[in-house]
Amino acid sequence: MNDIALQLYTVRNQLSEDVRGTLRKIANSGYRSVETAGYAGLNPEEFYQIVRDEGLRAVSSHVGWQRLEQDLASVIREAQASDVPTIVLPSLPPQYRASEERYAGAAATMNQWGSALRRAGHEFLYHNHAFEFEELPSQRSGFDVLREQTDSEVVGFEVDIYWVVKAHRNALQLLKELGDRVSLMHVKDIGPPPEEKDLPVGDGLMPWPEVLSGGSLRCFIVEQDHVWGDDVFQDIQTSWTNLNRLLAPTRPGMN
Repeated sequence: MNDIALQLYTVRNQLSEDVRGTLRKIANSGYRSVETAGYAGLNPEEFYQIVRDEGLRAVSSHVGWQRLEQDLASVIREAQASDVPTIVLPSLPPQYRASEERYAGAAATMNQWGSALRRAGHEFLYHNHAFEFEELPSQRSGFDVLREQTDSEVVGFEVDIYWVVKAHRNALQLLKELGDRVSLMHVKDIGPPPEEKDLPVGDGLMPWPEVLSGGSLRCFIVEQDHVWGDDVFQDIQTSWTNLNRLLAPTRPGMN
């Protein structure tokens, strides 16, 4: 059965005020898994202990380029100490986005990090936005370069389906192209143009049956970059409820 997690960036403001209370509300909404994005001012040991205390587990952690470049050893130590199986690079710095050659250079670095993490027993993924699908001067996209130049044995993808659709790419086709290189997916809905806001799952225009049929994933990770209503916890509850409903036909005994 596919797990459902929450990307904690969604509740970053609430975590900054009350870590334990925020994690408790997440657990009370039905989630049993989270994806971390920093530690809300605590040290990793303290943060992950509270995660466990509230009945949650971390399926993955977002770690930025600069930290991976400067301190990969400590990233690995933290992942091992906290039993976090997957490290995700959440984006590329702007200097790597200008040309096919710069994307290829980033891919080579990602291969090195992926190899080191693989040796230590951890998975390494790249999380997309929309910019990777823009056409480069070579008339190819940055995502094409990353897919081709990264080693499939050590670098996978955490596909953010909202950004794929916002970039006007065919989500199902992309998932089929990537195949088993996609083990995690960020899920959020998309509003109507021109704004195309990111919305709770089920509240927008995302072709969910098509998207959810696009591969065998270990975990769907609910995320909202922006919260447009008054209550983020209501939004994450909505996503939890609707995603479980959408997944029910694919789960034995639940249809």
